[in-house]
Amino acid sequence: MEAGKVYRVVTAQANDRTSSVANRGECPAVHAFPNGLHLVEIWKSGQAPEQMGCGNEEPAAGPMALQPPPGGSVFRIADIPPDPETTSKDEAAKMFEAMGDAHASTHSDDHGGALMHRTPSLDYGIVLEGEIILVLDDEEVPLKAGDVVIQRGSNHAWSNRSGAMCRMAFVMLDAQYA
Repeated sequence: MEAGKVYRVVTAQANDRTSSVANRGECPAVHAFPNGLHLVEIWKSGQAPEQMGCGNEEPAAGPMALQPPPGGSVFRIADIPPDPETTSKDEAAKMFEAMGDAHASTHSDDHGGALMHRTPSLDYGIVLEGEIILVLDDEEVPLKAGDVVIQRGSNHAWSNRSGAMCRMAFVMLDAQYA
């Protein structure tokens, strides 16, 4: 696996309902971070229901945004490198700012480390390759390839203690806290 490389096929439908390939190739919206994390934006929707067109637009292009747009969704691949020795609060703050959501950080010296965060979104996560630890406020959950996570706006962090890259797919839907 090469970090940040994802081959994508986007289909379209003409007015006569004839299907075709609108776009194919490596995903152009790849965001690399100094710690080795790569986030590949596969697709982004600004509304639900999505308006199905036959255009060739690239909705995943543009600045990085950790959470989906209001009423929308994001489909992304995360290539998560092994944990560094330490991540300072300042390093984490810079990373969340680079992801377009400085306010997502919920860092606390009490638990979870500098990368604890939460977003108002319903996230479906699938471990595609490798191993990862889901860090919650009161528990750590080990996950391996094939495991899935339904993240409902909860405070969390991802910790890769395996020594090898972990690849996860995420579908994130805009949501609201109760």
